[in-house]
Formats: sequence, structure tokens, C-alpha cells
Amino acid sequence: MKMPYVSVIIPTLNEEKYIERILNSLMEQDYGKKFEVIVADSYSEDRTADIAKRYGAEVALVKKRSVGAGRNGGARIAKGDIFLFTDADTILAKNYLSVMEKELYEENVVGATSFIYVSKFGLREKFGIIPFNEILIRRFTRMIGNNMTVKRDAFTQIGGFNDNLTGIEDIEFAQRLKKVGEIKFVRGTYVITSTRRYDKWGALKLANAWPLGYMKYRITKKSVKFEPVR
Repeated sequence: MKMPYVSVIIPTLNEEKYIERILNSLMEQDYGKKFEVIVADSYSEDRTADIAKRYGAEVALVKKRSVGAGRNGGARIAKGDIFLFTDADTILAKNYLSVMEKELYEENVVGATSFIYVSKFGLREKFGIIPFNEILIRRFTRMIGNNMTVKRDAFTQIGGFNDNLTGIEDIEFAQRLKKVGEIKFVRGTYVITSTRRYDKWGALKLANAWPLGYMKYRITKKSVKFEPVR
């Protein structure tokens, strides 16, 4: 069996405070094979690109400032058979690449995701994390932008991300992806992401933008406002 080559794609815009956490977690992976790291940067005005280069990542400059455009821009130069999308404020478990890659060996599987935990684990997170993973991710959205592993062929088949959306582009992508094959929810690994948007917006505003914003988009065809939080 030909072993797939993995491309890790990270969209960025002014992420100098966070970018090292994801790059460090990639350096600590127990994955025994080579993989590439692409930072798709929307012309950051800080040191994001310089930090990424220092860690050996390839920086792809993307003119359009949307997360979907960043992911598509990284995919355009990626060499891998598998695309692994994540975010700058996320940490991958040490076995993430090795576990997720194996999940895509099956012919009918086109994508995979796993548990998402948060960097702050207080009372609200403790009681919210199980329904978040089991209901919102596993049963409804299927994948979130910081935790997406996708076969290249399937990504190409559905035309990648809708880069005109300023938010919920990950849900919209996953809904189209599951029409061409199975998306697996993997229990053997996880990611940890920051709570920066929750801390700034609060639960109600966040829920109104994501995932309820996707329902609004289905009705109105208008993207929700999902401005950067740094």
C-alpha cells in the first residue's frame, strides 16, 4: 500500500501571539513519516510569517482575507494526498497525525474529525464539552475548521471551501463533503483550542454566529459576520 503524504494547512492573519503553539505541537508529533506544513497567510502585519518560516513551514500568501480563502490557498500549493486543516490557536495531541491518517485508508471515507477540548477548563467547559462534541460535532456539523482531515481527491471534487463566507465556512464545507463519502468521528485523539472568541463574545453571540449562523445562511444565503478576534 502506498503511504499517503500529509499536508498540514493553517490559515493565518496576525497570529504572532498564537502561531507557535500549533507549530510546536506539530514538531512533537509521534508521526513517523514526513509531512509538510503550509501557513496560508493573508498578509499579516505582525511577525506571523517570520515565525512560521523559522519553524520550517512554507508560507503561502493569500490576498483575500477569509478563512476559506486561506485554506484554499494552502491547498493549491499542497503536495499531500491528505489535507489536514487546523488553526493557529490550536494544539494537536501528539498522536493526532498518526491516528487521523489511518482513518482515511478506507475507500469510502473522505474525511475525519475528533474531540475538541479548550485551553481553559472551568465549570462551563466541563459541562459543555460532552454535548459540544457528541451533538454539535458528531451528529450535526461533522467537522470544525481547527480539526479537519480530508482526502485531497474529495476536497477537489467538491471545489474546496466557499471563500466568500466570513464564517461557518467549515460547516458548509462539511455538509457538502459528507455527500461524497463518510466523515468519521475519531475517539482516539483530540485537539485543544483557545477560548478567545468565547471570552470576547460570550455564549449567546457565539452560538448566534456559529452554528445557528449556518441555519440563517441556508435560508438567506447571506454570510454571518465572523470578524477576527486577536
